[in-house]
Amino acid sequence: MSSANLPSTLSISEHGSYTHEVEDPDLVAKQLEEAAFESTGPNTFEKRRQSRFDEDNPVVATATIDESSSEVEIEARDHVGITPLTPSSSLEIEPKIDWEQVSNVFFKVRRYKRTFDYHGVPIENFLAEDKDLNDIYLIVAANYIRNLEPIFRRGLIRSFESRRVDAVDAHGRIDIKRSIWNYKSGTPKQHFITKETDYNIPVNSLLHAAGKYLLTLFRQNAPADVHQGYYSIFSDLRDKVEELEERNISSKESEIETYRGITVGMLPPQRGYYGEAIEISKTILSSAMGRPLSGGDEQLTMDYLINMNSLFEDYSQLVLEEQAAKITEQSLDEELDIEILDKPSYSPFNNIRTNIEPDHILQKNGENIAILDTKYYSDGRDPTRNLANRKQMYRYSAVLGIDVMTFICPETKPQSRKIDPSGKVINVISPVDFSTEQYEICVKEYLEEALGASTLQTELAREVQNGRLAMSGLNDTSLSDILENDTFSHPLSGIYYRDVQEYVADTGVSVPSYSYVQRRIGELTNPVYKQIKKQSNANSEWADVVLPIFSTIETDDGEEDCLRFYHLEVVSGEIKQIESETIGIEKWE
Repeated sequence: MSSANLPSTLSISEHGSYTHEVEDPDLVAKQLEEAAFESTGPNTFEKRRQSRFDEDNPVVATATIDESSSEVEIEARDHVGITPLTPSSSLEIEPKIDWEQVSNVFFKVRRYKRTFDYHGVPIENFLAEDKDLNDIYLIVAANYIRNLEPIFRRGLIRSFESRRVDAVDAHGRIDIKRSIWNYKSGTPKQHFITKETDYNIPVNSLLHAAGKYLLTLFRQNAPADVHQGYYSIFSDLRDKVEELEERNISSKESEIETYRGITVGMLPPQRGYYGEAIEISKTILSSAMGRPLSGGDEQLTMDYLINMNSLFEDYSQLVLEEQAAKITEQSLDEELDIEILDKPSYSPFNNIRTNIEPDHILQKNGENIAILDTKYYSDGRDPTRNLANRKQMYRYSAVLGIDVMTFICPETKPQSRKIDPSGKVINVISPVDFSTEQYEICVKEYLEEALGASTLQTELAREVQNGRLAMSGLNDTSLSDILENDTFSHPLSGIYYRDVQEYVADTGVSVPSYSYVQRRIGELTNPVYKQIKKQSNANSEWADVVLPIFSTIETDDGEEDCLRFYHLEVVSGEIKQIESETIGIEKWE
């Protein structure tokens, strides 16, 4: 097909469409089929995905040809990435959210390291400034190379095959009986039983198939402005594949499904170093369509596609689990037990085979708290206005007896609706503009509210809001602004210690005045100042910020005034770790 029919690269947005005028509709129809589009009716075609991550074989894109107007309309569904449209053109499906955020989500779910030193150079230095799909498989390729290195260093798995040969000299064990027979029959040669090493076994073929697939992706989808890092990783990738082939390791496209079934558990325990290489190779191959082409054999069409619905569901489960763990760790309730059930299956009827399977269930101390449903919605779409979504949630609520229903979305307006007269609640939680950092903050805040959990962080925010910061002139300042105030950042100054002490003394509680000193071993020391300094630096090896809070604690004798020092690790304005140390003021007297 000439380029006049379809462009070499056709780019559309996720769930978007594109109409293009073509010269020869019949030729376009034929070549759509050659690129693994299947005919579903007169002049209608669809491409389905088939991989270990998408067992339901979903539709990636559809094509409709209008012969009367000589136009073809391409519509994208829930996948993003690149896939052949015809043998000479590719379809690029752009995500609703930024590619950089897609890659952050992708690598978190696939558990790949997105940041590491590649030959001593941070991997970010190899990336293009405008991150897109090329950068995703560039990082995947770097991880693939990295995970193959321990295999070459520690040894590839091999098998041995016995072979019999008549020779004057050879390696192996001599079969005496057969050798004597040779001499008696006039063949003056020994009969050797040799063992030949065979590296071409399925697990190594899996690695080879993934490497060959990546090489094809590099060759077919090289960016127009190629940076040096691209060539560097491509060269290393090619070397690794050639190193496998030097050991006569090969792979067959018809065996892709066999390779996908390989797990590290099938290998001897001492071969555990294969684990990461197996997983990354299977993920690489999961982007292959594996659909029959015109020749009838199952062949690879070179795609790299990501199902955003399933990816976002997996990502949400990880974030929910991580934030639940943080809340448990920081909780003031030592008996708090939080569980996030992942796609639990329930059978409502004893004698009817039917199941319901919500995305996530939030549990507190074994009790169901909320049904959570991940919806990959953006552009302000409201999942509660979708009838199918509401019916599904109501069904879950009725069967499970859970009154709180929550949709989790990447980009839409957060809201809460009360359902009358039942009193049930349906929520939408979402950052207005998606980023992985904002999404994680949003999920944690929701969990704290839904669980009624009081953590060190919520306690700190409440104390700051109530004006309990032990520093004059900052009572009306928000916690986020305080975190950016260098006064509370390590290394702390002597002014910080004195200001904290003066604040507490000015409250009128029984505290030694600022000028109080005692003579000890010939030196003038201030015990109050020393205790503040000691507690403020208790976690200086990891904490970035120390916030002093004037508070009270319950004792056997009633309430006691105290200073509580909150030690915080802050990254990009977000609290990653928090601990507290408390000093009872009466100890200073």
